[in-house]
Amino acid sequence: MPDDKQKIKLLRNGKRGYCQCKGEKRISILDSVMKAVMARDSVCVYCKNSFGDTRCNMATWEHISGIVKDIGINNIALCCGSCNYSRGNQLISFWFKKDYCISKNINEKTVADIIVKYLENNEK
Repeated sequence: MPDDKQKIKLLRNGKRGYCQCKGEKRISILDSVMKAVMARDSVCVYCKNSFGDTRCNMATWEHISGIVKDIGINNIALCCGSCNYSRGNQLISFWFKKDYCISKNINEKTVADIIVKYLENNEK
């Protein structure tokens, strides 16, 4: 689970987290979803690295499906800034083939269960 300092960064907007893509309206994440995700995702769901204070390893909100408006517990996860930036809005299965994932051994066998479940149900 992110430490208190990291929670403050995730909860930038008062009691609610938010998601925002360039040029789009900010979308709030419900407190119950944030708490459940923070309890579930104690490390990056992709590379499994611990969260820290730098831009690269800071905990960030990840839209698993890439659909920003879907802010339910099955589409929101925590990942490090490096993985979030690297993936962008690519399909996860496509992203796994990129040099970034290959060099960090990120694949369907090494990611968190929430990502495995998403892949089984959506990208087969």
